Amino acid sequence: MAATFASRVSYTFPSTTRRSPSKSRSTGIPESVKPHIFERFFSTKESRLGLGLSTCYEIVKRHNGYILVHSQPGEGTTFEVYFPRAEGPERPAR
Repeated sequence: MAATFASRVSYTFPSTTRRSPSKSRSTGIPESVKPHIFERFFSTKESRLGLGLSTCYEIVKRHNGYILVHSQPGEGTTFEVYFPRAEGPERPAR
């Protein structure tokens, strides 16, 4: 799933997208693990179900969005989530 998604991602996004970055407190994702992070039930921890990132991926995908992952072992991971901009007037920030 992740490999298919990664091959479809374009790094130039139209101005009609919204970006939402999120930095984790992890130690980074090893290169050997990156291709699997959006797979259901994949986890590097034995006590986890491996549903968190696969659920996020499905939600973003169903809303025609994209997730970019920037990770360096020892430095942490940043996930950038892009969604199409909604049509209509801007809502005030809460």
